[in-house]
Amino acid sequence: SSGINAEYGGIGYTTALNIASHNPSLLIIAGRSKDKLTAAENDIKKLHPLVNFRQLIINLSSIASVRNAANEVLNYPETTIDIFINNAGMNVPSHTLSVDGIELHFATNHIGHFLFTNLILPKLKVAALKNPTGSTRIIN
Repeated sequence: SSGINAEYGGIGYTTALNIASHNPSLLIIAGRSKDKLTAAENDIKKLHPLVNFRQLIINLSSIASVRNAANEVLNYPETTIDIFINNAGMNVPSHTLSVDGIELHFATNHIGHFLFTNLILPKLKVAALKNPTGSTRIIN
C-alpha cells in the first residue's frame, strides 16, 4: 500500500482529509510514492487550503526505509507528535520476502509499523507530557 491515495479514496486518504478539516498545525502524510502523496495533498488542499503539509516517503517493508523515515521525523523542528495513525497495509497472495528476508505481509503490516512507532516514540512522549491526559494517541 502507498499509505495515502487520492485516486481511490482509501482509509489513509479519507483519514487525512478528515484531520485536515480540523486545521492541524501540521499534517504529515506518508507513503511509498511521492506522486501519490502530492496528488493527495493537492486534492485535500482544494478543500482545506490553510493546512500545512509535510510528505514522508516510507516503505514499511524495508527496515532501512523505516529507520530513514523515523530519523527524518525525529529531525523535524516540531518537538511533538500529538496523534499518530498506523494505516498502511498490504495483502500478498503468494509467499514473498521483503528486502530484509521477512515475509512481505508480516514485514509491511506488522514489523514496519512496530519499528516506526517505537523509533518516533520520543516525540509522542513529549506530546503526552504537554497535552491533556489521554489526548496524545497512537492508533493502529
